[in-house]
Formats: sequence, C-alpha cells, structure tokens
Amino acid sequence: MPDDFHDFWNKKLEELSKAPMVVTHQVIDHESHPQLHDYSHKSLLQEDITGVDISYTRITALGAPVEGILSQPVDRKRGKHPLILAVQGAGVFPAQPHNFVKDAKKGAVVLEINAHGILNDQPASYYTELTQGRLKDYSKQKPQSRDDFYFLGIFLRVKRALEYLKSLPEWDGKNLCIYGSSQGGAQTMAGVYLDPDVSIFSAFVPGFCDHSAALSKRQPGWPRVVSYEKGVEPDLEKIEILRYFDATNFLKCRKAEGLFAIGYLDGGCRPATIYVAYNSHIGPHKMIHQPYSGHSVLESTEKARDEFVWNHFNSNR
Repeated sequence: MPDDFHDFWNKKLEELSKAPMVVTHQVIDHESHPQLHDYSHKSLLQEDITGVDISYTRITALGAPVEGILSQPVDRKRGKHPLILAVQGAGVFPAQPHNFVKDAKKGAVVLEINAHGILNDQPASYYTELTQGRLKDYSKQKPQSRDDFYFLGIFLRVKRALEYLKSLPEWDGKNLCIYGSSQGGAQTMAGVYLDPDVSIFSAFVPGFCDHSAALSKRQPGWPRVVSYEKGVEPDLEKIEILRYFDATNFLKCRKAEGLFAIGYLDGGCRPATIYVAYNSHIGPHKMIHQPYSGHSVLESTEKARDEFVWNHFNSNR
C-alpha cells in the first residue's frame, strides 16, 4: 500500500463531494419503452411487477453520471429497508429492469448501475457502437498517472451511487450491501473501501487483485495492465499507479462481511490473485470454490450469495 494511499482517495472523495448530487427518475413498467420490448425490457414483460416501483435513475457525479435502475417496494416505509447496490462485469451494456424485482418484493431497495455512466434505455445498436468506438478496449488502457486511469471514474461513480442510496429515507440505517462479479467484483471491493457504511458484500471471480504480481514473476488479475513476461522487466511506473487501485489494498481497511468465489479454471481472474485480496481482508469472509468452472458464476453460487445477503439482513434488523 502506498504511503499516501488514503490521502489520494480522500482527495478524490472531497472532489466528488463538491459535485452537486442531482437525481432524476423515469418510471418503467410493462407499457413503457415499447421500443425495447425486443431487447432489454423483454424479460420485464414476463415478471409480475405488482408491488414494485421501477425507474431509470440518473445521479450526477464527476464527469459521467451514475446511470442505473432503481427497484423499490411500493409499500416502502421510512427507516425499514436494506439497500443493495449491484455493479456489472466487464463490457458495454445496460442495466436491465427485470433483474431485481424479486429483491424489491422481499423488501430491499436495489440500485443496479452500468459501469460507464451511459444510458440504460437505448437499443442494442447504441451499445454496439460504443463497444466498437469510444469504449473499445477501455479495460486495456494503460494509465499515465493516478488521475487519468479509466477506472477512477468507475470507482467514484460507485461511491456516488452508495451516497445516493444512503440518502433515501427508507434506509434502515444498518444494512448496506454491494455486490458484483469480475469487473463488478473490483467495483465492489473499491466500494467497500470508499464507503465504510457498507456492511456486507460479495465479490465473485473478481478482477483488480494483485496488480503488482509481475514483481514476483506471477500473472496479476484482470485486466492485467502489467503482465509478467519471462525475461522482461515489469513497468515499475505503471505498477506504482496500480497500487492505488488494487483490491488487496482496498480490503486491508474495512471490516464489512464478505463472500468471495473463485473458478479453478479461470485464466483471467486467477484464483491465486483473488486469494491475495481475500487474505488481506480484515473483516469476516468466506470463499466459495468452483473446482470445474472458468470465469463464470454457477447458479448454486448465486443462490449462496442471496442466502448470505438475506441472512445478514434478517439478523441485523
């Protein structure tokens, strides 16, 4: 961990705090957005959304806004509900409105955000154009400094999303969860550090673990900004930048309860890198082993996460 690790992030959080938080909502239901009924809203039509309010939610931040979908119980009450922030894996795609109907029906207020601050209510061609254009190979961009790393904006949007959720009067004041897989696992661990009110999290097959592994002649986790190559000196300047974004350092500082998962055959987010971060976490934590899996999350692992989260909520009322 760099000596000024906390100073760097405190400065960024101070900059974020000076950006006004302006929130707008647009209602989503079975009749809205018919142009998307063959794309991102198709699965929503198969859901019984009685008792659930769903809306596109935009929250201003630094640079790009937080763009998400908010799912809430219709009969929500002040001070009674746990919060969930869901973050996405790598790629360029929208949050989808059917994803958290069941959690809202169980009493949670859930915000799912896309990673890039892009619109969630566009046809498939919009995301294809971004993938082939402005956001092409975004994860492979090599930072020149701590301030120009693409993921800095991604992580600060996670913090702003958590701030927004906590501002809701429905929050019970105790239960704040964040979870995601792969890139979403990296966002999750950054969120745990950036917001000490997070009480529980899950990070499955997460990236951003052990960025400096090349110094020990091992491969780092995704996105492998500085890879290990036999006989080649690793780029020390890049590694120094990456230390400020390493999940290993994020987890050294917070005691939120955590659930992790690895796939033994995962060549991108390798189990060894994830264990470096896992072993650094100072709070209670558990690992789910998927011996025959690559970079994926099994249905049984997702079920275990839901049980983990809701057991926490129910015991912490």
